[in-house]
Parts: sequence; C-alpha cells; structure tokens
Amino acid sequence: MPSSETEATRPNARVFVSHSYQDRDIAARISTALKDADFNVWFDAWELQAGDSIATKLREGLRASDFLLVLLSPESVNSRWVREEMALALSSELRQRAITVVPVILRDCDIPDKLRDLTAIDLRNERPDSIKQLVEALTLAHDVDFASLSPRQFEELVAAVFEAEGYNVQLSMATRDGGRDLVIRRENEAFPVTMAVQVKHYKERRVTVETIRAAIGGAILAGRDASALIVSSTQLTSAAQELVAHVNETSGQKVSVIDGPSLEKIVVRHPQVVRRFFRRGDK
Repeated sequence: MPSSETEATRPNARVFVSHSYQDRDIAARISTALKDADFNVWFDAWELQAGDSIATKLREGLRASDFLLVLLSPESVNSRWVREEMALALSSELRQRAITVVPVILRDCDIPDKLRDLTAIDLRNERPDSIKQLVEALTLAHDVDFASLSPRQFEELVAAVFEAEGYNVQLSMATRDGGRDLVIRRENEAFPVTMAVQVKHYKERRVTVETIRAAIGGAILAGRDASALIVSSTQLTSAAQELVAHVNETSGQKVSVIDGPSLEKIVVRHPQVVRRFFRRGDK
C-alpha cells in the first residue's frame, strides 16, 4: 500500500468548477466546501478580474486542473462557456493530462452526449449533506494513485475492479506466466466473454508496441475464443495506438485497451476497491 512519504508529497487536487450564471449560488457553496476540504479550486467569481480575457483564463485554469466539475442544469447545457469548457477538457490536449470530468446534476436536463457514459453525482434533491457527499466522492477519486502501487499490487487492483464489475477473474501466480496476467470471463450473457488481460504498470513509460504484441500472444494462449485486453496505468504510445487499430482492422483478433485515465473512471465507481488499495481512502 502507499507509503506515508508518498501520501505526504502528493499535492492537493485542483478542481475547476464549470457552471452557468444562473447556478452561481450553489456553485459558490460547492467551491467553498471543496476549498475547506483542502482542494485547490478554480471558481470564476474568485479568479476573474476586470479586464481579464475570459477565454485565456478558462484555458489556463483547465490546463492546471485535475478535475472538471460540470454542474448540469437546463441553463448550463445551453451555456456557451460550459460547452467550451467541456470540449476543452475532453480534448486530446487535456486527456494527456488525465483531467477527470465529473458531471454533477443539479436539475433535470438533457445530459450532453459526451457526458452520458461518465458516473454522475446527483444533487437534484439537495439534502443537507449532499455537498458533503460530493466532496467525499471527489476526495475518494483523488486517492486513486497508480504510481503508489507495486506492479503486483496494480495487477491485484485490476483483478478486484473486474470482479466488482461482475467478471470471473483468474489471476496468474506472481511468476513469469507466458504473456498474460489475468483471464476474465463473463458467462451470464447471450454471448459469453473471455479476455486474456495484459496488466502493465508504469510510473513514467507508456505502453509500447512490444506490449501490444505480447497481449495478442496472451490471448492466443488463453484460447481461440479469447480476445486481448491491455490494462495500463499510463497511456499508449502513438505507435502502439496505430498497431491496435491495424490489428483490429486486418486480423480476426480483437484487441481492446483500458489506459490509465479510463481505468481511473472505472475504479472510482467502486469505493470499496479504492479503500482497499489506497490507504488514504480508509480515513
């Protein structure tokens, strides 16, 4: 588990609060609660000064943030600035920074397509502890720090996540295993799923072409009907991304990838997993 030194040196999370003008009161209350919980908060009423270029300040704030809270209401989904903030946060530029987008539903509205697959926090029936629960959820998400785990702990984390997602998981022994770390199966579907999983833990490196090739070999070893899945603590190199696309287009073998930012979004759906693997989640 993470060492106290790792926890002590990790900086406070930076949160950008995106909202419409009509929702400024609850945006201010959320921002204040986050600030009180030691988050570094970018809230326009605190950051923008007379004469500032709004577009420039927004871009600078988003580039420096770890989380983007999108406060959703009928007014915000039609707000030009909220749309632009979402588009920038979901762009490849900021995805390289692994900014996490968190939808927060304030009132019934049409959820933007780009946010529908993300886990939302529901504040439509605001209770006295609703904002506190939002802060706790964000704190839990910030606890997820793959770099604090050893390679074997990262494999065990991935196994626990797939179990929480409803898969049967076979975790290889802590030895050289011929090219696969997990085999996962889901039987209770019309078409049962079997995947040979390569788990790659890097602190700085990205997933390489060699890893992709090994994953394909692992799938073959797992059985003719298995597909290959690569789960990484970081992102793929551009060459590795091209190889995945090429394999999927030209062969009968399907290769899927869950990179670090995508894995974080799955992990935070399961607070019990976060608390198990990241010590700060126990506090």
